[in-house]
Amino acid sequence: MLRALFRQLSKAFVPHADCSREDTFAWMHDPVAIIGDVHGRDDLFVRMVDKIALHPASAKMRVVLVGDLIDRGPESAAALRRAHALCKHPAPFADVTALMGNHERMALDFLRDPLENAPRWWAAGGEATVASFGLGLPYTRQTALEGANQIINLRDALLERMGPELVDWLDALPLFWREDAVFVAHAGADPGLPLQGQGEAALLWGRYRPAPGPRTDGIRVVQGHLIQKEPRIEQGRLLIDTGAWKTGHLSAVILSQNAPEILAVSDTS
Repeated sequence: MLRALFRQLSKAFVPHADCSREDTFAWMHDPVAIIGDVHGRDDLFVRMVDKIALHPASAKMRVVLVGDLIDRGPESAAALRRAHALCKHPAPFADVTALMGNHERMALDFLRDPLENAPRWWAAGGEATVASFGLGLPYTRQTALEGANQIINLRDALLERMGPELVDWLDALPLFWREDAVFVAHAGADPGLPLQGQGEAALLWGRYRPAPGPRTDGIRVVQGHLIQKEPRIEQGRLLIDTGAWKTGHLSAVILSQNAPEILAVSDTS
């Protein structure tokens, strides 16, 4: 999989003449709307989709979901099913792409090897996703980690509730979306490496030191993963995760030939 990823990342790129400007995200011929981390807040997700649909350019709009649709919030199952349906039938938009986040990766790891991966997923909010599929946990977290049969039975039940089409779609989510000089990945991209040198760990988990300046290749990165009080541009990165699961505030950005347009929905507005 990583070999194919590197082939895609190594496509030729010619930087925009204004790439040194901090606000240079206005490069898109056709608009793209990028929605931040939903984390089980399907109520906010549907309102954001409806808000983008009202945009005058919605018929040309590409929508990108930056990953982490699931975990922590109470409606992960609904958010996954909504994203899946939008990717299959994007109208009124031109296209919808959902990206892999580290929480989708943890869920898939649990489905593949529940005994090995249950502790990590539980600690990251996976219990909320299990509950959203109508599967109560009749034991505490510690009991679950001691009961191999219970964990395997839970995995089997979750697979059944999700269904093969949803699981296969989840497993096939891409790690990034790219057009011209804009690159979208859940956790961004390591600023110290060329795009063809990025691995899955960098794109899903990040954890690299802050960039000393914009990327020298002219790429502008849009990412979620790191919670911000509000979306902001920092050293050639546009960070759009506003912690919907705990703040009640979901953000998105529309990139076009104009300056970035920030959209927000919240529990109070």
